[in-house]
Amino acid sequence: LDLLNRLSNDQRYGEIPVLVFSTSADLDSVQHAFAAGADDFLVTPYDPANLEHKLEKLMTLASQSKA
Repeated sequence: LDLLNRLSNDQRYGEIPVLVFSTSADLDSVQHAFAAGADDFLVTPYDPANLEHKLEKLMTLASQSKA
């Protein structure tokens, strides 16, 4: 999360969408990930369809922010 925090605060990388994978689903872990700059969160193991949906959403948001 420290690396994610540094990347999200760097102008060169701040626009790159980040999906955090974790084995922990507790609220504290999720909140820490989003506070560090995560755009979405996925608990492992995960449903591949859920991963695909989250990636499509992040890519759509990324392309909209560039326009």
